[in-house]
Amino acid sequence: GIYQVTGGGAINAGTTDAFQYSLAPASGDCVIQAQITSIGDANTSSTARAGVMIRETLDASSTHAAMLFQPQAANGATFYARTTTGGANGTSTHATGIAPPYWVKVTRTGNSFSGFVSANGTTWTQVGAAKTINMATNVYMGLAVSSSQPGVPCQSTFTNVTFSSSVKPTVLWSYTYFGL
Repeated sequence: GIYQVTGGGAINAGTTDAFQYSLAPASGDCVIQAQITSIGDANTSSTARAGVMIRETLDASSTHAAMLFQPQAANGATFYARTTTGGANGTSTHATGIAPPYWVKVTRTGNSFSGFVSANGTTWTQVGAAKTINMATNVYMGLAVSSSQPGVPCQSTFTNVTFSSSVKPTVLWSYTYFGL
């Protein structure tokens, strides 16, 4: 299917997030991947972000790991992680010179989280080092979109969304706003 997610707010280096999140519950080791086909339009900020995320709770200061793209190839994709609740949202190495349509993936094995990018959804390149994040067994995984401009929407399009987890949700996607 095709998922269009529209969000304002900001996912940044701060201690709280504000964005749109289409999510599904997950448990234990899990993987979410998607192809991002577009981020916003010609008027979208170059710092808007769209991608996949695994987060412990739906609180704005929750621990999480996310692989997020920005709309311009110069900005590329970044692996973000908040390793402690209420802590700063740190970043890993950027994968620059690439722009949507492109694939993103986040994996969880125990408390080790990694972010990946791919041009074809088959051959993956890890972005930065894996992060150790102590999360509960039950978490949320989904599609995250932020315009990086509070009150200004950014619509992003995802295709080929797949996830694996020991939890099979009865409702695949619901929508939650954080701090908007």
